[in-house]
Amino acid sequence: MKTIILSLSTIFLVAAAATFAADEPKADADQKALAGSWSVTSAEMRGEKNAEVVGSIMTFEADRVTLKHKGEEDMKEAKYKLDSSAKPKRIDIMPKEKEETLQGIYELDGDTLKICMADKGSEPRPEKFESAAEKKIVLLVLKREKK
Repeated sequence: MKTIILSLSTIFLVAAAATFAADEPKADADQKALAGSWSVTSAEMRGEKNAEVVGSIMTFEADRVTLKHKGEEDMKEAKYKLDSSAKPKRIDIMPKEKEETLQGIYELDGDTLKICMADKGSEPRPEKFESAAEKKIVLLVLKREKK
């Protein structure tokens, strides 16, 4: 009888540990791959090239991203969240200074990152990597900064 109780206790503890481990948030592989600094190599806003943004640096770490525009000292901070299971993959950016969520999509290919997102929180998430004049969409192409 003592052996049965001990066996049942062991099974219960193992099952409980497995349940708690499954509930822990797992670090997304793409989130790990994004870690570091990225330089904007091209930018389109509402269908037009935007040279002002080229050369800006986005730095991803954990659930935070900072943007430093070229030639400026100040950095803009935001939280971000990825959904790499969606097709296309999704990114949501929540700027620190605004109470809105900018919805976007992303594509990560080695040292190249594409981000396409609505430029206002009230705009819907884009479905394709394109920025048309009639849509309030920003399309960025970034390259990983070499250390």
